[in-house]
Amino acid sequence: MKVHFGLQSMYYKYAWGVNFWNQPEQDTAAKHRDLVSCRGDSAALQAVIGAEEDFLLTIGREALFWKGGPLPIARIELCSNAMEAGLRAEIKLVGLMEDDDGARRSDVLLDERHMFVEKRKLQQVWVELHAPADARPGVYSGTIGLYTHTLFEDEEPAGELTFRLKVLERVLPAPDQYRFYLDLWQHNANIARQYKVPLWSDEHFAIMDSYLESLGQLGQKAASLVVSEIPWSGQATHIDASPSDLFEYNIVGVTRGRTGLLHTITARSTVTSIWRHTTVLTRKSSCSAC
Repeated sequence: MKVHFGLQSMYYKYAWGVNFWNQPEQDTAAKHRDLVSCRGDSAALQAVIGAEEDFLLTIGREALFWKGGPLPIARIELCSNAMEAGLRAEIKLVGLMEDDDGARRSDVLLDERHMFVEKRKLQQVWVELHAPADARPGVYSGTIGLYTHTLFEDEEPAGELTFRLKVLERVLPAPDQYRFYLDLWQHNANIARQYKVPLWSDEHFAIMDSYLESLGQLGQKAASLVVSEIPWSGQATHIDASPSDLFEYNIVGVTRGRTGLLHTITARSTVTSIWRHTTVLTRKSSCSAC
């Protein structure tokens, strides 16, 4: 199997569907990259792999077979003295999302540990090294190896990339100490639709919790609460050729009593539940009512 294997920066974006004839060779030409990180921070790069035939790509060591029959399998393996010194490595496959022009572009880090890669398509692998606040400053080195095999054959080396990471003396503050007031709005109703769980159910709150935790790692200071029905009218997607359901719904139930007075229902328990989940942000968190 002829393989293209190289390195790109963390900012590299790939588009599948608008490719020039020698893009696999050009985009995988670099075989080494230098990285710099403060302590309490991270640095990342991307390994890029492609082939002249279909194959399976995996970032794990477990046995793997293709449901359609014999197919070459390529495995990525990271080795570095940085992990021996206490730095944490994160490796993720990168998924594509369809853009407005119909091309699929790299956009999301996947939880899957393996994927089918079409011939001539380039597949990105996100590699990030996290340096804790007490990491030893200095220069670390590492390799990203590629190994291939089919079915029960022995693995064969198919390529090796190198990198160097310089960890500086400077220590960045923890996210909950960031002075910048980060307030990225959350579309909680859309989260429920995406995961097909009942709105404001325990299952919904559990999923929201993982989103809030991730935002907290970025220094997020607020949780968004919508307390009216469909503000912004679903972002006016009704005028699109293929409308999207972007309606946002009130987290506080409201009813009108026999006397005509309005009453909130489950408001206290709902907001309490939301606040309980925002403890993954910071002690200075606030709820942004929209």
